[in-house]
Amino acid sequence: MADNLAVLLAERLSGLPAATRKVVAIVARLGHRALVALLAAALGEAAERALAALEPALIAGHLVLSSESDAVSFAHHRVREAALAAQDGAEVDHRAVARRLAAQADEFDAFVVAERCIEAMDAALAPADAIPFARALTRAARAARLAGATAAALNYAEHGARALNGTDAKELWLELYIEGARASVICTDRVPVPDFIAVLTQTALDRPTKNRVQALKIERHLARWENDAALDSTIAALSDLGVRLPQNPTLAHVLLGLGRTALTLWRTGDERLAQLPIATDPDVLAAQDLLLRSITAAYYSRPNLLSLVIITSIDLAVAKGIGPPTGWAFSAYAFIQAVILGKLDRGLYFARLARATLKRTDASYLATRVELTVIGFIESREGRLAEISGRYEAMLPQAIADGDWEYGALCANNVVLFGLGGSIPLDELVPKAERMLATCVGLGHRRQVVAAKLFAQVADALRSGPDDAGEVSGRFVTASELARSTAEVSDPNLISSWHAGRTLVNVHLGEFERAAACAAEMDPFLAAHPGAPQAYWHHTCGGIARALAARSAVGTSKRALLTAAKRSRKALLSWVAASPHNHEHRLHLVDGALAAGAGSTEVALGHFEQAARLALHGEFIGDAALANQLAARALRDADHARAGSGYLSEAITLYGRWGAKAVVDRLRSLGGTTEAVVAPSASARGFLAPEHVALLRAARAVSEVTGLHALLQTVLRVLVEAVGARRGLLAIPAKGKLVAVASATSTEGEVAVEVLTADLAANPEDLVPGSAATIAYVARTGEPLKVDEPRSLLVVPLRKGETLVGVVYLDNDALPGAFGAWHEELASVLAAQAAIALQNAGLVEDLRSSLEMQTRIANSYNRFVPHELIALLERNGILEVLPGDQVMTEFTVLFADVRGFTAIAEQLPPSLTFYFINEYLRHVQPAVDQNGGIINQFLGDGIMALFPKNADAAVAGAVAMFAGVRAYNAGREATLPEIRIGVGMNTGMLALGTRGVPERLDCGVVGDPVNIASRVEGLTKPYGAPLVISETTYAAMKHPERFAIRELDLVVPVGRKQPLRIYEVIDAEVGAMRDGKLATLERFHAARTALTAGRFEEALAGFSACVTAFPADSA
Repeated sequence: MADNLAVLLAERLSGLPAATRKVVAIVARLGHRALVALLAAALGEAAERALAALEPALIAGHLVLSSESDAVSFAHHRVREAALAAQDGAEVDHRAVARRLAAQADEFDAFVVAERCIEAMDAALAPADAIPFARALTRAARAARLAGATAAALNYAEHGARALNGTDAKELWLELYIEGARASVICTDRVPVPDFIAVLTQTALDRPTKNRVQALKIERHLARWENDAALDSTIAALSDLGVRLPQNPTLAHVLLGLGRTALTLWRTGDERLAQLPIATDPDVLAAQDLLLRSITAAYYSRPNLLSLVIITSIDLAVAKGIGPPTGWAFSAYAFIQAVILGKLDRGLYFARLARATLKRTDASYLATRVELTVIGFIESREGRLAEISGRYEAMLPQAIADGDWEYGALCANNVVLFGLGGSIPLDELVPKAERMLATCVGLGHRRQVVAAKLFAQVADALRSGPDDAGEVSGRFVTASELARSTAEVSDPNLISSWHAGRTLVNVHLGEFERAAACAAEMDPFLAAHPGAPQAYWHHTCGGIARALAARSAVGTSKRALLTAAKRSRKALLSWVAASPHNHEHRLHLVDGALAAGAGSTEVALGHFEQAARLALHGEFIGDAALANQLAARALRDADHARAGSGYLSEAITLYGRWGAKAVVDRLRSLGGTTEAVVAPSASARGFLAPEHVALLRAARAVSEVTGLHALLQTVLRVLVEAVGARRGLLAIPAKGKLVAVASATSTEGEVAVEVLTADLAANPEDLVPGSAATIAYVARTGEPLKVDEPRSLLVVPLRKGETLVGVVYLDNDALPGAFGAWHEELASVLAAQAAIALQNAGLVEDLRSSLEMQTRIANSYNRFVPHELIALLERNGILEVLPGDQVMTEFTVLFADVRGFTAIAEQLPPSLTFYFINEYLRHVQPAVDQNGGIINQFLGDGIMALFPKNADAAVAGAVAMFAGVRAYNAGREATLPEIRIGVGMNTGMLALGTRGVPERLDCGVVGDPVNIASRVEGLTKPYGAPLVISETTYAAMKHPERFAIRELDLVVPVGRKQPLRIYEVIDAEVGAMRDGKLATLERFHAARTALTAGRFEEALAGFSACVTAFPADSA
């Protein structure tokens, strides 16, 4: 069918006049759609003549003329394919077309002109065409690089170099080679021909250009992870600028340098340091830039050099003035102060100075690097690790928007790294790790992609289990792939992270010998990088593993393991001193392991209990689980496994809460259960007779467990264990009957308890044969019953005063006379205490049910009245809200509307229309919530949202809404239509309050800014701008430079007299639309400025140029 259509179209095109076929062939080469002006330039004729030549094709319907008569396009892509296939017969002079377009290259699409030039060059290159073609190709290389199409940029630069070969256009040659060099830095998968950087390095250049080339050379080394080569080139380039650094500095170099810089800073003083002049000397700025570029390479390859790079940058700033890189240097010096020297206060001071310096030098493009350093190494010592993970996740969109892809990817990985350290639930963390991995892949940073796979696999290994025993290997990455990838990138930090992850997984799985071996692999890296974020993993898990592995080791091996474990403990002390709320529990874990390894079980249990308490207080669920697991192991190793069963059960419960299903399965295989049994106190565990231990544990159990079902199971299990029964039954009186509520069976020392509801009178033999009569007897008499033959029976009442609460039946059919007088006394004591606990538990259950119902009601109210609005009204809950409550505050109001919703709704049945709206809202609401917004109203297909006081967050939330819409479109069901939205925003003071009567209230905002926001949203369609903000929103933004924003127009909204300036936030766009608007942004700004100043001809020319460059922009 397709072949027949191609033949048919070719026949129809061949029937056109020869002149028309020629023009159609040129249109086909220019693209599916071509501007008439571009076509006329290619033909070297007036636009009218070009259209006249096309008239037969237009009449035949092969081509379509736009409504403005400024462009032609093919009626179908198959028509263009046929035209391209038939072009050889059209006698088109491609060199003449390219020559004409190159002569007017600045007026047309750079890529179209460049492709025509390449087409002509492939045929033959005339000397007269060399320079015009090269100039057009240079322009296309720059445009492609800025659009992120680095392979295309490199291709254009290579063809441009070929065109210039043998010419004497030095300025153009230099411009082209610089573009080629910049493209080759990013496109690292091949070496260009020619090697632009190598050629430039060997060329005599002026100092500024030479500095620029050196920077590109270093940048390419860094992009290829050639860290040593990058550092060698940096040191050589700095030497040319008068800045001396040793190739491989010793510790003495570092200490001397730190002392010298500290003295310089002391003499300068904090006040003067904050007011250093801004450097203007090109050589100084170049040196600062080179020092900045070398920090990452030095961190990974030459740690001693890293310190010297940082202090040299600061010395240079003090002596010669600050530049854009100085802010990052100050943040790195903050790291030295807080992490290396342990001076957190000075670290925080230099962190503040770093941020202030970024603002002074207008270096917001380095904000991601500064924030990543400050948050990860300094502020993480004050905040909770899980919160730091959230801060990195919030930073990620801005890092990507700033174009800092390397540090954006590093941000993504820190989300998972700190999430693991902060015990974020694994069922939440693993999907998040998967998203961060996708982000790293999209950013194309090879090393960070490997790291993202590693961190995702560590989390998944704890949740789902590793594929290979003890290895970080599974669905995200295999152990062999990790070994190969880490060897290829030759990155010590990545290798250490791999071994840290292996250590962490093996410790939780109880494989301490293997974990100790993994920790040994990481030692060399941490000796040089003591402040690395994964260090506390190593010090904690490595210390635990080595201390416990030493228990079974002998001789020098034992001494080496204990020495390494004590070294880990010593390293942890600095982390605890700086951040006790994050790390004190880890120190107790290591101390407990050291005590357990030395056989001091009682001391070990004290440390593990303290570790569990601190970990639970800090919400480190995984570490609390590990503390209980280690306590159970310590008791097992001391031959008190039964006393440790409570710890083991608690570990299983906590691991289950964390989502570590693989660890739960491993512990269950060791005999653990899911019900937590509270262990006896440290003074009693493992040192009293078993029956005394049982009595203490049972007493604590019945006094501390509040859940009725849990208490029933706990009491019966402990009684069965304490007296050595084979079976047990617990019955309680209910409505004049005895009802069995729990039964227990002991098999080979393991007790299984089942909660049930069974009428003893109706089903006497279905439970424990012969039990019903004895239970009824004890219930009636209120006295315990002990029988020795033919089978051992022990039945005791549970009484509170004169009230019968229940009856416990215990038997042992394997051993006559199994129960002695002490067993009867023990069971009676426990029964009395259990009676009180059971009665209290019933009251607690009633109270809990009431509270749960109240909570559900409150949550239901929150679905209709957001709790954030109630908080803004300074009320604690909805019951306190009264008619007339109000408060004045600044809001950014957002209105969003689905384009063409009426037409969409007409195509869908009502039920599917509601489903469609809810699916759309489900994708956009998180963007509002995560940026501090409140959805105040659902308006049919639209929403009205409020953002209190933070216009930047409001704009970020709006941009994120468009990402949600794109996610909806990409994953929508086939029955649902694709959608587009328009968003308008305005900022101002509003009255937030309640209106109505006491029986029925509504909470909302009142004020003119709401009406203006609605009007602004209505302007998105005519201006072809999905996201439009008012001048008040723009003015309220603290960091508008973080977004791509352009002024659109000065309008008078409906119902207002005063004009309003409106702006478009281009970040809402993607793909070609975003690239096109960004490419014309400067020209658009200049045209708007000219229009505002009354220079109308200049404005018209500017807007015309924008339209020519990007016709799809309707603004």
